[in-house]
Amino acid sequence: MINLVKAVFTQFGPKAVLREFELSDYVERKIILRLNKFD
Repeated sequence: MINLVKAVFTQFGPKAVLREFELSDYVERKIILRLNKFD
């Protein structure tokens, strides 16, 4: 699941994905921090 999320982020860019899900700034930061842990 994480790989899928990272693939989407890589292809479309984080901002496009976040707009798609209408996430708040708080959730945005949380997701970015979580993704960074898997790098």
